[in-house]
Amino acid sequence: MIGAMIKSAIVLVIAGLVAAAMKKQSAAIRHAVWTAGLIGAMAIPLFSLTLPSWQTSFAESAVTLFQKLMLPLGVLRPAAIAVWIAGAAAGMTLLLYSAGRLAWVAIGAQPVEDARWASIAE
Repeated sequence: MIGAMIKSAIVLVIAGLVAAAMKKQSAAIRHAVWTAGLIGAMAIPLFSLTLPSWQTSFAESAVTLFQKLMLPLGVLRPAAIAVWIAGAAAGMTLLLYSAGRLAWVAIGAQPVEDARWASIAE
């Protein structure tokens, strides 16, 4: 499981580097790079279960190091979960507040009667 997390992180870092290198490209192309990276990262656990594993000393040592580092950090897990939940709640609150403001603007909007704006909209 930890190996799949490391591999997914590597895929996302590569996607981030490619997207950062493509600053002059259109947003659609950068979006496609990030989408491909996310799809690749989500597919890694499935591939880890279905495909034969590669035995590399670097991956094994990285997994072992990660597991050793996580043992002393076990007490921080509840705090990390609380921070994540607080961030998710703040994001959802902001999203709901913005949706409410948008609905308020839409309710108070008046139809445009000017023919020039109607022709532009069409």
